[in-house]
Amino acid sequence: MSLFDVIWGQCSPIMQTKLKAEFTAKGKSIDDKDVTLLLKAIKGVSYRFDSTINPYEAVVEGKRRWYALRQGPNESPVDFLTYFKYLFELIEHYRGDIADDTVLIDYETTEFKKTLDLVALTDIEVNNAILAYDIPMVVKNKLLAVAFLLRADRARYGDLLRDLRKS
Repeated sequence: MSLFDVIWGQCSPIMQTKLKAEFTAKGKSIDDKDVTLLLKAIKGVSYRFDSTINPYEAVVEGKRRWYALRQGPNESPVDFLTYFKYLFELIEHYRGDIADDTVLIDYETTEFKKTLDLVALTDIEVNNAILAYDIPMVVKNKLLAVAFLLRADRARYGDLLRDLRKS
């Protein structure tokens, strides 16, 4: 018995129907036994996002929830981070992207170029260095870090936020 079969067997008939629709919407079949797609589909369905929903609505609603998210006064950092990441992954599941910001990508590109010896490198070498550095991933990671900190409970972490702004 495969991991896919174990997970699939734990799903209710209603969930299985919804998951089959998710697979079909992605051009896949349940028979492919794609565990990664199954887990992503379960995440999407568990957040009441339906594969039949308008994709614009799904992305907008996911982003709305993510931007509105704030850590509660009694919420642990681990629980908050888990939910924060879960919403971000949900947006990505529907091919939304919060971190695709040309202003930040341009900023990071400029900052990275400052670390290179532009006189000694050809344009091709500079472009290859930029591609190897993976600026979109750098932007995504920094944006997620800042967004997480800014949504942290101010009563508990306000001093930390002020100190970080000063540095």
